[in-house]
Amino acid sequence: MKPMSIETEIKCIVGWIYDFYNDYKRFPVSLDDLTKNKAEKHSYNPEKALQLNKKLGFDIEILNKRAEEVGQNPLYRQQYDIVLSRAVSKFSPNLEISIPLLRVGGHFIVHKTKNSAESKEEGLPSVENALRHLGARLEKTIPYKLPEQELDYCILIFKKFKDTPAQFPRKPGTPEKKPL
Repeated sequence: MKPMSIETEIKCIVGWIYDFYNDYKRFPVSLDDLTKNKAEKHSYNPEKALQLNKKLGFDIEILNKRAEEVGQNPLYRQQYDIVLSRAVSKFSPNLEISIPLLRVGGHFIVHKTKNSAESKEEGLPSVENALRHLGARLEKTIPYKLPEQELDYCILIFKKFKDTPAQFPRKPGTPEKKPL
């Protein structure tokens, strides 16, 4: 069986997110059956994550920890080929808590509205410094529309090109309060 291209995999993931988002509107979906891990904020109900895990037939470990803590844990730090995010925070903190989980050559894939991605205050123009510190760069942007949605969306694919310095991610809460 021929391996799928990263674009094909991303299109499949976007479809999964859209389909399951309708059933789990309050559940932050991060579906990556390759890594088998999922970090959940303390405020989310882990039972919902376990239900989705079972429904999809995945064997995903649910980590009920802050992403900043997971990113500093040697069991998870720089271990993954792909990290997915729904962009639930400001962009710079999202990069800071996600990029350290990737091994060099890995991809961070984030779903954003086109307007959000292009915003000077919180979009791509605002994260150049963060990308430089974290050792990643934007590799590709894939625009798309969702059925019955007026907004334009895009998938941003970042590639990690060097090890992330040990000080990142910083202590819980710091990336949001003092973005790079």
